[in-house]
Amino acid sequence: QHRFNDMSAFGGDQPTPRSTACVDLLSQMQFKLNRLSELLFSTVGELQLSAGHVPVNHEDLAAPSSTSYNAAERSKGFASEIMGVYKDLKTLISKLPDPPPGSEEEQVVLIAGLQQEHEKLQEELGYEHEQALKQLVNVQDLYALLADDELQRRQQASTGQLSKQDAKQDAFQSKP
Repeated sequence: QHRFNDMSAFGGDQPTPRSTACVDLLSQMQFKLNRLSELLFSTVGELQLSAGHVPVNHEDLAAPSSTSYNAAERSKGFASEIMGVYKDLKTLISKLPDPPPGSEEEQVVLIAGLQQEHEKLQEELGYEHEQALKQLVNVQDLYALLADDELQRRQQASTGQLSKQDAKQDAFQSKP
């Protein structure tokens, strides 16, 4: 029985690729770094599991347990998977944009300008949001008035209190 769940490099079931669910380059890099750390952790565990026993204070060692797997082959599999993830990560790093040209002071000025622009846009959007909410309230109020009027008409029609003009208007509106 193995202590590790993901043995995809050694003929086990392939995990479903999460890279298709990644939204952007940084998320893909985070996924690859997590995968690399999982592989490194698993490799150390495998090496500890398959390492020979070492005597302490010249004690006699118990007979080593036989392993039902080839440790050298598994180590090669781990190494190849680690290198694959490393190459993928290196490719993602190469896709990162270069830092903008200029000194650090110029970059700070650029960032400050972008922050001011962000604040102005935030204010504009806040104003637009308020206006849209006011319009929504107005539309909801008008809809409520229309719904109330329609309910009153139906109640009057069911009690026979509709005038002939209202009945003709209702008949005209209900035709497709």
